[in-house]
Amino acid sequence: MDSFDSNKKIDWISKAKGFGILGIVSVHTAQHFSPGKLASIAYSGMYCVQLFFIISAYLTFLSLGNVNEPWTCKSYFKYLAHKIIRLIPVLYITCLWKLIERCIYIGKIPIINDEIWRNVFFAVTFLNGFSYHYINPWLNWYVGVLVIFIALAPFLKQIVDIFRSVFSFDIFFE
Repeated sequence: MDSFDSNKKIDWISKAKGFGILGIVSVHTAQHFSPGKLASIAYSGMYCVQLFFIISAYLTFLSLGNVNEPWTCKSYFKYLAHKIIRLIPVLYITCLWKLIERCIYIGKIPIINDEIWRNVFFAVTFLNGFSYHYINPWLNWYVGVLVIFIALAPFLKQIVDIFRSVFSFDIFFE
């Protein structure tokens, strides 16, 4: 069904990622120019974030499909650590960078009730994926949403498997 290259990657996934990267770069580039026809076209690149979510969901369910043993707490937390551990350094470095940037901007360390501390707290705990207010205030909102999806994916897959066995929707899952 899918073509694989020598690195065992699915060919269309690599192409979709490349398309997504171009779209995201175009929307961020267009933010620095005055509105016009080219900028309005470039802003359609914002939908490439959803493309990355679809790719992540597909790859997550593909990897979960290869798990043949029953889930235990230990296997679940091992799966969670494996998937999330690569996101944490980038997120925390970005939080630190935004905090330093804020300190430089105001010329001092922000007071404890400054909104930046709430933003940092929600981001480093991944709670920004649950909060409407904090989902996209200033950084990495998608990491919180991605972590929530990764945490729920094994449960969603079990629900899909139950529906498959009860209702015989094999035509949709092949």
